[in-house]
Amino acid sequence: MARPLGSGAQDLPTCPEPAHAGGRVTLNGRYGTPERERQRFRSYPPSAGPPHNFAGALTHQVVRPGEVCAHCEQHLAEHQGHTAPRDFEVPVQEIARALWLVGRGVSYTEAGQRCRIRVGKAPRGEGRAQMVGSWVEAFTPVVAARWAEPLWPERVILDSTHFKGNLPGGGSGRIYYVYVVCAWDPIQRQSRVISLVPRPREDGATWEAVLRSRPNQPEMVVADKATALQKSIPVAWPNTTWRLCRWHLRSGAEALNYQLRFSGIDLNLDHPITSRAKDCFNDLAHWTDFRRMVNLHGSSEMKTWVRNQNPWLRAEFAEGLTGQPWSNGAAELALTRVKAAIAKRAFCYKNLERTALMLELVRLRLNRMDDETVYARDIRAFLEGGGQLAPTLSLRDPLGRPSLRP
Repeated sequence: MARPLGSGAQDLPTCPEPAHAGGRVTLNGRYGTPERERQRFRSYPPSAGPPHNFAGALTHQVVRPGEVCAHCEQHLAEHQGHTAPRDFEVPVQEIARALWLVGRGVSYTEAGQRCRIRVGKAPRGEGRAQMVGSWVEAFTPVVAARWAEPLWPERVILDSTHFKGNLPGGGSGRIYYVYVVCAWDPIQRQSRVISLVPRPREDGATWEAVLRSRPNQPEMVVADKATALQKSIPVAWPNTTWRLCRWHLRSGAEALNYQLRFSGIDLNLDHPITSRAKDCFNDLAHWTDFRRMVNLHGSSEMKTWVRNQNPWLRAEFAEGLTGQPWSNGAAELALTRVKAAIAKRAFCYKNLERTALMLELVRLRLNRMDDETVYARDIRAFLEGGGQLAPTLSLRDPLGRPSLRP
């Protein structure tokens, strides 16, 4: 709460010390370098006791006389400059904007250059990417906190994708994977991304760790028949119904129908197998009818395919689950957008924890939760409430041993 004081200065901050609540605050000079000059304040307790100087977790940058706020176009007093975290060079608003840009796929280097232009400094090539990287490391947990989901929703969709690049020791190949978990809202009939997880490899143990990262189990999961998922879902979520992606199933049936027609067995579009394939995934009765026609008229390849799918589909139909999602298309779409955002510089990401923080900003963008004004507001509230930022440059890998490489 701001207090007008006898010194003539308006809107001075209150002292962060609880014992000084209700005391008097005055201006008390400046500190810092000319480029990072900040306002210092002095607090006088309401009762007997020595005064002390403070700047606060959010320091106020000193502005030139007559300077106008870029947002509200009002003239500012010298002590009313933008707020900035104590140990950072630029204002909170610029940090928030950089995080917003990173979530939209802008490189760290470009985000840093734009920031320096906006704060009136000549763009410098050296250190721009590292500057933004330190912001991502320190402030992403703060801006993502309001959107955190500690529990799995009732219905989730799983998928993964890989990125290619140079491997340690020479050669090229799959350098890491990104796992995605989407939630399906049956009321709104739409999905949202609740987790983007980078990992150096894809296997059952890694998927199991991802699925166990929250304490509960969803009611239903939709995924394809990837070997790693087949191993991990029953172990991590034994009480969850697994629904296979019906788009993949239907594509397999259509491919086998084409093979059947190509072999000359089914050149007539009114063949009983073809006519029943369209509705075979609707319910158990249609699937049973389709299976019977395949056993009577199908090729050996189609009979084998139906025999392999039969246990999965009969179990799913027995659960009586209805409604969407029918496929993992929402997860595939999310991964397509992730690739569009970072694929051009995918080889740059080598640290697992820092990449996970960057992907959290991308997740907020995919869910339309990214807003630089809200980011800035959350950062200010966190620091004013006494929150402690994670130390920057602490997420480092041993030399030559990147954590996001197989």
